[in-house]
Amino acid sequence: MFDDSGKGRPVWLLTGTAFMLGIAIMMNIFACTLVDQKNTYPLLILFTQILAPLPLALCGMQKSDDFSGDVPMFAFLGWFFTGCFLAVALGGPFAMLHEGSFTGQQLGLVLGSQMLTYLVFFMFAKMKKHSGYDSF
Repeated sequence: MFDDSGKGRPVWLLTGTAFMLGIAIMMNIFACTLVDQKNTYPLLILFTQILAPLPLALCGMQKSDDFSGDVPMFAFLGWFFTGCFLAVALGGPFAMLHEGSFTGQQLGLVLGSQMLTYLVFFMFAKMKKHSGYDSF
């Protein structure tokens, strides 16, 4: 469909990521409303997913080797808190299912929404890599 020059590819990737992110948010809303046990706990998982990249953005991504000794502690704190948010986003639905706050239907919708959201982040990173534009 496209030639090797890549013209039009970022537009289609951006459109695809926006569409998939919209579907992911709708799946979270459906997890709140279309099941027998109606509650807003799936939105907590969505918020932790959306907030997960925020510590890295605030602390700054390092261009050098992240495991060398010249990386400031502030950058490691960004990685740590991002990991905390991702652990809550991935483990939270299972903990809520075990506690009884979630049903199996909500778990399925939330996990499907998470897969789409992480695919959107991956596609956006791929689009950023291929565009040659390295900062926001």
